[in-house]
Amino acid sequence: MIIFNTGCYYRLKLEKWLTAEGIRPIKRMEFSTLDGMFGCVKAGLGVALVSRSIAEEYSHEEIRIHSVLVDNSRATTVFIQRNDIQQTPALRSFIERTKKRADSCNSHHSWTQSC
Repeated sequence: MIIFNTGCYYRLKLEKWLTAEGIRPIKRMEFSTLDGMFGCVKAGLGVALVSRSIAEEYSHEEIRIHSVLVDNSRATTVFIQRNDIQQTPALRSFIERTKKRADSCNSHHSWTQSC
């Protein structure tokens, strides 16, 4: 898991989200710059949660963007990973579950914490 230093909104959201899903990341790498975070994602060292606008700034690079729904988020939030990395069964399952949840909430226009 690639995250910003303590206090970052997206770090807090990702930690809360993973805890709710019962997922405990084995490794965490903290960064204070976007270049550092995206550099590690491009190197295949982990995944990150960022705003879509930030991810699109780096979209020409070797990353894959997955739309996600983060409770009470006013910004469109995405999950990013290296573009050509082999997805583990656990990561694939996590992404599929996340997409289904986001699709379900989007189809019902239900932007509540129950989503």
